Amino acid sequence: MNIECTAKINGVEEATEAAARLCEVIKEAKTLADELASLMGGLEFEVKL
Repeated sequence: MNIECTAKINGVEEATEAAARLCEVIKEAKTLADELASLMGGLEFEVKL
């Protein structure tokens, strides 16, 4: 699955908030992928940024 995203960011503060939220979303996605892998008996996945 490929997910693409575009954001218009104005200023350093907004960029910092966006980066922090992106990190949270990536952590959530990795957790879900780990859970899916365990349910499917060793499914392998790769996260690319």
